[in-house]
Amino acid sequence: MYALLGEISHFLPFLPPKSAEFRVLLPFYHAVSDEPLPHIAALYPVKTVAEFIADLDFLLSIAEPIDLDTLIFHTKNKISFSKNVFHLSFDDGFKEIYTVIAPILKQKNIPATFFINSAFLDNKNLMFRNKTSLLLSSYPNFKKYLHLRHSDTPYIDAILVENDIDVARFLATQQPYLTS
Repeated sequence: MYALLGEISHFLPFLPPKSAEFRVLLPFYHAVSDEPLPHIAALYPVKTVAEFIADLDFLLSIAEPIDLDTLIFHTKNKISFSKNVFHLSFDDGFKEIYTVIAPILKQKNIPATFFINSAFLDNKNLMFRNKTSLLLSSYPNFKKYLHLRHSDTPYIDAILVENDIDVARFLATQQPYLTS
């Protein structure tokens, strides 16, 4: 009944069959930016503003945006939608959800859900995967570190120090996350 979708550029093959009673599309993003984002670049592609707007225009041409309350209500009560719908979500709480994404969504009147990790709010720390991406942006041949997990954070931190990558300075100057 539902199509859980990743980054929208990959979702066309995952659309439910035309015989589906209804279609609920749930695309998610992490960031949208025309600027390089070294803390994300090694993890997944980042849409440009033009690509994001094109994604939204495409979605609006095939479905109606719904807010989270509507999605939850229909799901909880097993109520079918009478048309194709979509709900956008954004992970990780990067500052681009405020500086880039929210103004576009507001202009197009599209509701969305933003997931914000309080451990990174106000740029208190950098998530371990973002640390790995930061390392790979300076040292592309270090791809072997992409498999590291949260429990490896002390090891990742040591590698960053050994390679003169100052996470505290990056957080202070780049401020990749939202601030309160």
